[in-house]
Amino acid sequence: MLETMLAFNLADHLWYGVLAEPEKGLGYPRMLTRHRRPFPTKDGQICILATTDAQSRHLFEAIDCPEFADDERFSTLAQRTANIGELYEIVIERMRRRTTAEWRERLDAFDVPNGVVTDLEGLFADPYLANTGFFERVEHPTEGRMLTTAVPVMFSGSPGASFRLPPPRLGEHTRSVLRELGYSDTEIDEIGCQGSAIRD
Repeated sequence: MLETMLAFNLADHLWYGVLAEPEKGLGYPRMLTRHRRPFPTKDGQICILATTDAQSRHLFEAIDCPEFADDERFSTLAQRTANIGELYEIVIERMRRRTTAEWRERLDAFDVPNGVVTDLEGLFADPYLANTGFFERVEHPTEGRMLTTAVPVMFSGSPGASFRLPPPRLGEHTRSVLRELGYSDTEIDEIGCQGSAIRD
């Protein structure tokens, strides 16, 4: 788990370490600024990820600041990174002027990558998750109705996305597992007499 987490995060934060010069600095400045978080709107929060020059130009147009595309502070990725705190402060101030729905419609129209921020309850109303069937309601033979999630990765040849088996009951598979391990029925019965929950 540690290695997976480090590999995921250091893809961005290794920074000069990629060139074997970690002493020159680690950490991606655009991600480490205190403003790197969802932007508050009139009624919620929204995420925006405009990194390329084209995406940034579109963002400047969307927030009614097209002149920023020619501003030396923000005209290139390097300059935006160097002045990221100042840029984010401007975006934060602009985002407060409209609702999340208004911004989503506007940012989509300008082809700026964005996403709504939701709470845990909001996940159940998310239209994308509903469309993909991410949440599944299933019937457990003894516990009744259950809610579970689908397998998050789907492949055309082996989708693996549907619910296959309910969580096992105590001891439900013990006998079959012990048989696979080479125990005889008599030995399994003896084990059961010692207090284990063993079922057929």
